[in-house]
Amino acid sequence: MKKRNKKSITSIVREIIFTRPCILESIVNNYANYSALSRLLYDDVSKYLKEKDIKLSTIKISLIRISEKLRGERKNTKKIIRDVIANSSLTIIDGIDVITIRHISLKQLQILLKIFEKSRFYHFTQGIGQITIMTDYESYREILKIFSSDNILNVLENQSAVILTSPKNIIYTPGVIAYLSSLLSIRKINITQMISCHTDTIFVVSRNNALEVFKLLQDVIEKFRKSDTCYQAF
Repeated sequence: MKKRNKKSITSIVREIIFTRPCILESIVNNYANYSALSRLLYDDVSKYLKEKDIKLSTIKISLIRISEKLRGERKNTKKIIRDVIANSSLTIIDGIDVITIRHISLKQLQILLKIFEKSRFYHFTQGIGQITIMTDYESYREILKIFSSDNILNVLENQSAVILTSPKNIIYTPGVIAYLSSLLSIRKINITQMISCHTDTIFVVSRNNALEVFKLLQDVIEKFRKSDTCYQAF
C-alpha cells in the first residue's frame, strides 16, 4: 500500500510541475531547492490526493526522481535544439502591416490574389471565424479598399517580420520556438504574430523592436555556432 502511494505522489508531482514552466526549468537545470519546492507543492499534492498527512520528504524524493529522469531526456534534446539554431539564418522585412477580417468572398479572394502577385511580401492565414493577412504597406493600402469596415476585426500597422530559416529537422524538434520566444518575452518584446511555414519561422513584431529582435537572435545563432555548451533555458 505504501509503495502504491509513493508512485501516486510521484505521478501527481509530475503533473503539477508540468503546468509550471519556471519550476520545471529549475529542476531540469539543477538549480532548484527541493526542500523549498516540496513545501511549495505540499498543498497542491494534498489536494489532489485528498490526504493531509503526506510527508514533505516523500514529495522531495519524487522531485529528485523526476529531475534525474528529465535531465537525461533533455540532454539530447538540448544538443539538437542548439544545432538547429546554429544552422539557421535570419532575414528581416520592414514595413509590414497586418489586417484581420471576418470573412472573404470568392470575388474578394480573386482581387486579393492579384494584389499578391505584385507584393514584395504577403502571408495569408485562415483561423476559425477569421482570416489574417500580412503584407507590405503598398499592398495593405490596396487591400483595405476591398473590405468594409464592418468586416475588419483588427489592424496592426508599422510591423516588421524577422524570419528564421532553419534546417528541415526543426519540424520534428520540440523546444526551438519555445526557447527563442522566451528570449523575447523576458525582454518584454511582444510578438504580434508568429507563423511557421515549413522551415521558416516568422516573428512579427513592432517596427520599433525589429532591430533589437534581429540582433538578439543573431547573437544566439553566433553563440551556438562557436560554442559546444548547451544553452541554459530560462
